[in-house]
Amino acid sequence: MRRTNIAILLDFLKDQPATKASPLRIANGLGWEIEKVQKVCLAAMEQLGTVLHTGPGGVIKYHGSERVKSNGLYQDISRVIRDHWGPRELGLREIASYETSRSGLRGHGVWSHPDIVLLAHPARRKSQNEKRRTHAIEVETRDGFDLRSVYQAHAQGQGADYSWVFGSRSPRVIPKDWDRVRETAKELGIGLVTFVRAGAYGTWTHHLDAEHRIPSAIAREKFLSLALGNQLRKEVDV
Repeated sequence: MRRTNIAILLDFLKDQPATKASPLRIANGLGWEIEKVQKVCLAAMEQLGTVLHTGPGGVIKYHGSERVKSNGLYQDISRVIRDHWGPRELGLREIASYETSRSGLRGHGVWSHPDIVLLAHPARRKSQNEKRRTHAIEVETRDGFDLRSVYQAHAQGQGADYSWVFGSRSPRVIPKDWDRVRETAKELGIGLVTFVRAGAYGTWTHHLDAEHRIPSAIAREKFLSLALGNQLRKEVDV
């Protein structure tokens, strides 16, 4: 079966740094005229919604896949957390984030690696010597958000101070199912944040705070080593 132009465009973007590229880069990479790039991009946006959108300078950004080498979705979320959401919503300080879905120690089974690990001091520390707290974040794309996301966040956040799910709940999660997602997240102490566009803080909605679990030193170290890997773990001051 012949691939559509939209499929060709998406495959190209998946291989680009941060899954984004300028129209000129797309045109040169695919051998298309700029007019064709613009036409295919508009058609893709109409068909796929927020999975594909334009950024500053007309750059085309793709957020439809978590399984890419350099994930623009994770980068956008990390940036908004550091610059806006973390300080404004939670009062976090000295924020650092790491993409961990494809890093760390492997071979520990399913649901063992969060997509992002966040390290930060809370608005008020218990003592001057308190280490930065750990936030395990499960990120879901437009077609990946459902009730399982909450259980996955709970499982892969064992040993972290907080567990979160960030993602777009449209259009798969219908209102009835969304009530179950919220109730389950609340029962498990999972924080819940949704957005229309990951890179636009104004489209974010903070539904539930994550419960502080206060892990033991052994559980904390196991989580960090598993998520970050031994080498990165040694380099991170946590």
